[in-house]
Amino acid sequence: MPGLPGDNPMRAILFVVAGVAIFAFQDVIIKWLSGDFPLYQVMVLRSISALPLFVVLIWLEGRKPSAVMSPRWPALCGRGVLNACAYTAFYAALASLPIATAITLFFTAPFFITILSALVLKERVGPYRWAAVVVGFIGVVMVMRPSGEVLDPVALLPIIASFFYALMQIWARSLGPYESAGVMSFYSILVFFVVSGAMALVAGDGNITETGNASLDFLIRGWQVMSPLDLTLMLLTGVISTIALTLLTQGYRLAPASTVAPFEYSMLLWGMLLGFLVFGERPDPASLPGTLIIIGSGLFILFRERVTGTPTLFRRGGWRRLRDIGLLPGRRRSRRPADVATDETSRH
Repeated sequence: MPGLPGDNPMRAILFVVAGVAIFAFQDVIIKWLSGDFPLYQVMVLRSISALPLFVVLIWLEGRKPSAVMSPRWPALCGRGVLNACAYTAFYAALASLPIATAITLFFTAPFFITILSALVLKERVGPYRWAAVVVGFIGVVMVMRPSGEVLDPVALLPIIASFFYALMQIWARSLGPYESAGVMSFYSILVFFVVSGAMALVAGDGNITETGNASLDFLIRGWQVMSPLDLTLMLLTGVISTIALTLLTQGYRLAPASTVAPFEYSMLLWGMLLGFLVFGERPDPASLPGTLIIIGSGLFILFRERVTGTPTLFRRGGWRRLRDIGLLPGRRRSRRPADVATDETSRH
């Protein structure tokens, strides 16, 4: 896509690389806590620290804090439910899988976005991108079963997360002309807070017996007493997510998404490095070919979108189809360039 006046690709790339690096530290904290605490406890405290910060972010976007009282709150909450499903699955996977493996499998999201664009929006996806999707899923099988052993069901969790993430992205793009990234992220955190609170009411008293499966126990374990360090780490995840989102938002505002999106894959390098330094995780040589195939296929899809001019969703009446199927409420309004923010920046 052609650039706009004021684009600064180099700064944009630096913002995106810094943003995903900071998000990788959040994944490390969550994995660190997963052996002793339930996910809902981490998410409740993460939300408590993040919600006021996102109100500040909305203000920095040039909007009044009252912008969170959006007339499109049902759609925003619906998207928030998808966000909660996506990251519940991803964080549960972190409890059992190496960080780099979970991140690699989560990078199947571009494949699902391509599929959903064709099936839901009836957009034309060319043979090159279909081929990239097929090859990419071959890479997924290679990562999930690097030596041909029986499939570990936990390895499906990041893929389930990426599917919900793809749905979330399509919904985010439908809301994009109306709501800023800050407002959408605020509702995502708010819904996750409500969902986590409900999980705390169900399992918080520890009446559900643990199973010995790290991922499942991370979901059902009872509420635990926290040390000052544990409490600080949980609250810190909310601060991290806000800072990282701000950096990513700026990155996507300073250059076309097709320019900066490939640099989100640098998160895999951070996952490998931090996984090794903190948990002693070593890359599995047998899964390396599959990892390279997944990354290569995802980058090829991004490249083809750039060659065709715009992402599939925005071509040949995509906005109109979103309205027709009920995902896009009301009429599109004009907005200032400063309001434009791709919600690929709301990864966490």
